[in-house]
Amino acid sequence: LGFTTQVFEGEESLYEGMGSNYGLFEDMFAPFKKNSRYVYSTFLYYYCRETPCNLFVSTEYHFETKSPKIFPNPFSYSTTLKFDYSDSNIYVLQIINQNAQLINTIENIKSGEIEIRKGKMKKGIYYYRLHTEKGIIASGKMIIN
Repeated sequence: LGFTTQVFEGEESLYEGMGSNYGLFEDMFAPFKKNSRYVYSTFLYYYCRETPCNLFVSTEYHFETKSPKIFPNPFSYSTTLKFDYSDSNIYVLQIINQNAQLINTIENIKSGEIEIRKGKMKKGIYYYRLHTEKGIIASGKMIIN
């Protein structure tokens, strides 16, 4: 019985999805997908006494990139999203309205600066989500006035 904490570096993908509020597994086993370079994981041995099963109990993501900056915000015509582009990933930006509807998608982003134009978007609050095929990198809010 007991636990250990281990650090995984450079793993392609780590999944945990055995969570349930009922039965053997506790609700702390929330599904996740690793999308950073380091994952700290704690394993509890009291779930698997006979054979090692390495259940993830908690994770802490350590992003090595700075938070993206969007300016001006609020804006009336266009705004610029800047983020740390230090790898060769291809990014996708999604813009979502307050009704959780996807309004716009900008694909094949290969630099750390994106101009977002108002276009046909009406005044209001919108949310953006920047991601790669490995997962969400950043998200935030922008306001059109």
